[in-house]
Amino acid sequence: MLTREFLENLVNKYKTINLFTKKLYKIGPTSVEIIFFGLKDTDNFTKAITHLEVELLQNIDLTIFVSDEIHGNLKLPLPTWEWSSVDEYGNIPTYDLSLLMANFIEMQSTFCTLNFENKIATYWTYDTLQLPEWERSFPFRSIFHNYWQKDPNLLTIHAGAVGFGNGGVLLTGKGGSGKSTAALSCLDSNLLYAGDDLMLIDTNTCMIYSLYNVAKLEAHQLKLFPHFEPLIYNHKALPVEKAQLFLHEYFPEKVISMMPLKAIVLPKFSGETNTTWTRASSAEALIALAPSSIGVFQEKAKYLNKIAKLCRLVPIYKLGTGTNLNQISLSIVEILNDIN
Repeated sequence: MLTREFLENLVNKYKTINLFTKKLYKIGPTSVEIIFFGLKDTDNFTKAITHLEVELLQNIDLTIFVSDEIHGNLKLPLPTWEWSSVDEYGNIPTYDLSLLMANFIEMQSTFCTLNFENKIATYWTYDTLQLPEWERSFPFRSIFHNYWQKDPNLLTIHAGAVGFGNGGVLLTGKGGSGKSTAALSCLDSNLLYAGDDLMLIDTNTCMIYSLYNVAKLEAHQLKLFPHFEPLIYNHKALPVEKAQLFLHEYFPEKVISMMPLKAIVLPKFSGETNTTWTRASSAEALIALAPSSIGVFQEKAKYLNKIAKLCRLVPIYKLGTGTNLNQISLSIVEILNDIN
């Protein structure tokens, strides 16, 4: 069983490493300090959240220690649990999940912990330079999600978001529905981009918060946006992995960190030339949003209740996206005007 003593021992091991880099981030309502121990190359953790980096914070809500065995020479303490008791998702049993959490992903040799008492998380992997491509696109995903799950109003979901400073829309649907294409098509318009994969929502203030500035494109999407190809970060990984484009690096003026939530939009490629939109129900939004979000975060009933609450907060629209990509952003603006 995971214990306080194990986590304290692990944190002390990090603190013995003299070489460290500290970065500060304002991620949604949360002030985050990330300290990299023994690592000179931190791109796998920082490129996707560069747009949220700040120079100063009044206080720290969450500290994350990061290191590995190869470059940081950090070896994990001996476990205080039986590996046979770890579930299929890598969750390690603890005497109180409201205080301590830990997860081990065997296929990528990654170990994460979260101590809610002292608000310190740790991220350890065998070799930070050998992490899977997808980890670079949503660093610390499980740590952030578990931290925010303790707040009844904060919700991490599988969705994109575009809009303006005074209001925007969530774009959601099952994989292949076209939410990423819809979000990326808005870069050629006046609309701003908050993300196309994972978002943080405050259901109390009805606010959208950007998490990651990376756009991930399948091969067929690259054909729709050929002007993005020279900007792709991970050319060598194609076509096995999705192409990654860090938008803040090339379009910083187009990336927005927060905006009020005005509507949930359910895009679906129609095959027609023109894009159309109609009103939809909260039940349709729940069906579109819940399965993929639950799958990403491996959550259950309590999390589903949060999603259901979100779907009742704002108007819902269906967006039948067409082959004329310019019409997608125009239709989203029409939806925002329809609300107002």
